[in-house]
Amino acid sequence: MTLLVVIMVCTKYMPCDKDHARVYQAFRAQPGQIVCGVPADMTIIQSDLRPDKNEYVSIKCRLD
Repeated sequence: MTLLVVIMVCTKYMPCDKDHARVYQAFRAQPGQIVCGVPADMTIIQSDLRPDKNEYVSIKCRLD
């Protein structure tokens, strides 16, 4: 079983899903790692894609 993590940058007061997110990134956690969160080195957080003052980060996790 592995953990699928989807990180989305969304605008405040709007739905937050992959159809409405400004940008999103998905990854599978390492086997045995069951932590739902954003690693500090993710591109979506450490680049110009990061959220601005009118946006927020939403994290959704699912065990597959």
